[in-house]
Amino acid sequence: MVEQPSISAIEALQRLCVGNARFTSNSRSEAKPTADRRPFAIVITCSDSPVPVEKIFDRSSDDLLVLSVAGNVVGPPLIERVELATSTFGTPLVVVMGHSDCGAVKATLDLVRAKLDDPTNRIRPAVVSLVELDAQADDAALLDAAIRANVRCSADHLRHGSRQLEALTQQGKLAVVGAQHNRLTGRVEFFDVPAELTGGC
Repeated sequence: MVEQPSISAIEALQRLCVGNARFTSNSRSEAKPTADRRPFAIVITCSDSPVPVEKIFDRSSDDLLVLSVAGNVVGPPLIERVELATSTFGTPLVVVMGHSDCGAVKATLDLVRAKLDDPTNRIRPAVVSLVELDAQADDAALLDAAIRANVRCSADHLRHGSRQLEALTQQGKLAVVGAQHNRLTGRVEFFDVPAELTGGC
């Protein structure tokens, strides 16, 4: 049985946006966990992200369940962890968050440009079409587009790669959004946001 969420997905997104605004303006608070001590958001982040997610959103570790994996890719073990968390805590929001200058995505772009294949690379399917469409693209612009494409691919996999998670999203009990953390400014930009959450930030 899936727990009922303590707050809605749009409220969870608003908390993250407000916390990130505090972080980027250097006016961080002593964040305290929510009253029921259940994480209101699951954040899937890249394992080489330079700043702890709790700091980026100015929240306590009880408020967020952070899952780190290289290139923030979504595979079966990670899906199982999200399923368990949503069932146990009723968490209403999952954020798949990439970051600027991602080494895992950059390495994949190099692989694709060299026309090398690696069937174990889960980032490759998300970015190969970008390279094929514009082989002469500026490196920085192509990397940024690839980071976002990879986030979108992972978010979509979460929405549809599990019957449980797909049912929760269709019932409006779970929302999955994409995001990118700028390592220089600290700002998080949300994208691939469902229509019902567009007023969240």
